Amino acid sequence: MVMTWKANAAIATNVAVTLDSEKLNTATFTTVIPIPTDTSVILTCNGTEVFEGMASSMTQMSDARYDIEITEYAKKLYNEYCFSPAVKGLFMPNIIIHNYDSNTDTKLTIGEYIHAICDSSGSGGFNHSTITLTPVDEDGINAMTEIPGMGLPLPEVTISHQSIGTTLRKFIVDTLGLSLWYEYISATSFEVHYGTKRDTIHLNLATEFIVNNNSSEEAIKIPIIGVYIKNEDDTKHGYAGDYVTGPCIMREIEGSFSENELNAMASVMLAEHALPRLTYDVEFLPGTIRFKECDIFDGIGDQTLDDPFKMTYKTTADPWRIKSVKITDKNTIATLW
Repeated sequence: MVMTWKANAAIATNVAVTLDSEKLNTATFTTVIPIPTDTSVILTCNGTEVFEGMASSMTQMSDARYDIEITEYAKKLYNEYCFSPAVKGLFMPNIIIHNYDSNTDTKLTIGEYIHAICDSSGSGGFNHSTITLTPVDEDGINAMTEIPGMGLPLPEVTISHQSIGTTLRKFIVDTLGLSLWYEYISATSFEVHYGTKRDTIHLNLATEFIVNNNSSEEAIKIPIIGVYIKNEDDTKHGYAGDYVTGPCIMREIEGSFSENELNAMASVMLAEHALPRLTYDVEFLPGTIRFKECDIFDGIGDQTLDDPFKMTYKTTADPWRIKSVKITDKNTIATLW
């Protein structure tokens, strides 16, 4: 299949788009036309949009071509800090979302936490940037007052000296154990999606079929029975499971945290790593461009082989999920878990 990649109106070659559930999405490519940093870029393949973001670097090569990297617009949220006009002082040390309303003695819900981080109306919100953030609950969890699937109360969240992007990720991903992704209305208006799945993919087997797959090292890792977390200055700690005799994950984390927040993170991390996890790098033909991070497959795997290191067939009842996907002009590789 002949593919024509374009960055805005410019022809793009050496294209690599990386969409990842654990970090900001990026794309790299080469063009003969300069694209200065902070320029908005829409990357297309045969006229279909694959990625949109802003140019984060441009390097001129000796052959008068330019290597360009673009990053999704959510990068802006990592340069905008949470702010509260109610907290005074140079260092603003006490910007905290408490897990209850002291006036009504009621517990806060997941939706109320996320709304507070995203809200820019000035009525108790911490987003004082020029970016409009609209929370989107994918799993109907907004009314919950516990960590989904864990039975643990929501911890207070310390957000002093934290960017909006860092705060959203540490609460949604690290504390709740959910996936986070952004969809863009414009360069300054984002939808903040959170849940366990994005879209369900029904493969078109005429064009979207697996040409190769390999199991990753995670397929044979030792089950973890304990988690120990400490903050960067070693003054606060979080624990879960048997972190003394192990095998144990030990993690040092930067930023502002309460101890019950670290304990909640440790519990979620332990649940994620308590059993060996099978992950696979699944290769598709070039031109397979519609997969996104956090999508799930309605049915994929090998139905003929019993080898434990081959992909077992899964349906939407227990689906393979896309952890990350790399789309290039040579192939598309989805990492599934």
